[in-house]
Amino acid sequence: MQGNRQPSSPEEAVYLLASHVGRQMKRRYPGDLLDTATWPVLFMLQCHGDLRLSDLAGKLQLDQSTVSRHVKHLQDRGFVERTEDPGDRRAALLHISPAGADALEQGRQRRREKIAAVLQHWPVADAKEFAAYATRFTDDLLRTLDDEGSR
Repeated sequence: MQGNRQPSSPEEAVYLLASHVGRQMKRRYPGDLLDTATWPVLFMLQCHGDLRLSDLAGKLQLDQSTVSRHVKHLQDRGFVERTEDPGDRRAALLHISPAGADALEQGRQRRREKIAAVLQHWPVADAKEFAAYATRFTDDLLRTLDDEGSR
């Protein structure tokens, strides 16, 4: 670990990994078209299609006013489009624009390249084993959090 700090447990090792990786993935890199705070908005719209603002805020587990500010910023930049909800003419549906999808993918690709640069020096077998453990951990974490949320 950085500064010769060795984690005292597997839990601390995962915590430190998440902290360091999360910070690097949230950095704004030269050429980024998006503020990383708005990524979850675009990601949800990409995954779920058209959503009302209230539904989007619920899926993000964020306050509606916060999501509204992000959506306004993204809409002003042409990354989110708003259309009338055919089921309720008073409401609007939000969806990611082609430019938004491109900006999101560009940011993802830039971050995959950063990760690839770290893993390029690893033996292939180690990188594959790490990927398998990371996937298993993520699946178990999400399942545990989903179980906790349903209680």
